[in-house]
Amino acid sequence: MSDAERFEAVDRSDAITPGTMRSYVVNGEPVVVVNVDGELHCLEDRCSHSRSELSSGTLRGHRLQCPLHGAAFDVRTGEHLGPPAFRGVRSLPVRVRDDVVEVGLEATESAP
Repeated sequence: MSDAERFEAVDRSDAITPGTMRSYVVNGEPVVVVNVDGELHCLEDRCSHSRSELSSGTLRGHRLQCPLHGAAFDVRTGEHLGPPAFRGVRSLPVRVRDDVVEVGLEATESAP
């Protein structure tokens, strides 16, 4: 598989401004792309506790809080930051090429 085939274009780079997030479907799966101080991060868009959409939650720095029960995740790694979640969510690679945001089709890690 070539490098281009391992990533899927999702949006223009200026569509996800610092302090915001947007949801997309990549390879048939919901993901959320987050911009923290100009750095992009991508997680699966399902809380590991309630399966609700993380993209409907609250972003504070690198902390993304689920809107349903308050579980929080580190957007850099997908790691859970405390109850009610007891495991993290998948983190996916994200990059910008020619002003286009691209999300990797394979998880970079499975967070604890």
